Amino acid sequence: MFRLLLVTLCAVSATAQTVRIGVFTLFHPTQLEIRPAGYSALLLQCGHSHLVLNGESDHAKAVIRLDNGQLRCDTELTQTLTVAGRDGGSTDFILSVPGRITRHYRGILTLSANPTQLIPVVSMDIETATASIVAAESPPGAAVEGLKAQAVVARSFLYAGGRHRDYDFCDTTHCQFLREPPLANSLAFRATKATRGLILIWQNKPLAAMYSSRCGGTTSSLRKNGMPSSGYPYFAVSCAYCRRHPGEGAGHGVGMCQYGAAGMAAEGASFSTILRHYYPETRFAGISSLQNTQP
Repeated sequence: MFRLLLVTLCAVSATAQTVRIGVFTLFHPTQLEIRPAGYSALLLQCGHSHLVLNGESDHAKAVIRLDNGQLRCDTELTQTLTVAGRDGGSTDFILSVPGRITRHYRGILTLSANPTQLIPVVSMDIETATASIVAAESPPGAAVEGLKAQAVVARSFLYAGGRHRDYDFCDTTHCQFLREPPLANSLAFRATKATRGLILIWQNKPLAAMYSSRCGGTTSSLRKNGMPSSGYPYFAVSCAYCRRHPGEGAGHGVGMCQYGAAGMAAEGASFSTILRHYYPETRFAGISSLQNTQP
């Protein structure tokens, strides 16, 4: 099994895939503050104007406000604003809703507006998104094999297709919880790197893999939760960790139990064993090998 996974991973394309994440979606911001992260410089394109933020006193930050359904950047009104690196590519930046939330992102930021709020969207490499989700979603202290399982599940969900109109996914549990990208020496980063490009497949398509925090002892089916069940059936499987640590479940209980996966990993199970347990009848594939089979 390990040899099969290794061959599959080696087949993954080095070409970056991107995903558009709507951020701060719970805050409905009417004002946002943008500044560089570390020594990075930001290029803001606001209508016909260009502004460079490099951390110096006169170029330390930009404040964007909602103004009658448009973006106000200094004295200019515009429909959209883009924040990128000097080369027009991904960069590190700090985005804030003043007085409420501040986060570090890596990617390209696009701002638009509707009559009631600003809409910030970060286009980021899908592996950056996956690592950020793993860091945000996983139980505290989870072993690396549990984090690898979470990485494969999160990546599969992203590759299965978007769920929103203005962007692909949001940063809440409606899609997947996402915060800043983890450090390169973190377990979340290492787990994502070790499974790079690997996803779950069902009926030759990426599985939009569902998961929950604690299942309560047995995972649930879609039908039991009153959800449409025309796709992957999500079999009810026993979860030893939740049986040994009773109390009520947390979440819908469908798919992988995150605490159960962490418990299996702590007892020595590999990420592939964990995923086969919670997603019977699925298989692993590298995303590039799957793409190469498409007509």
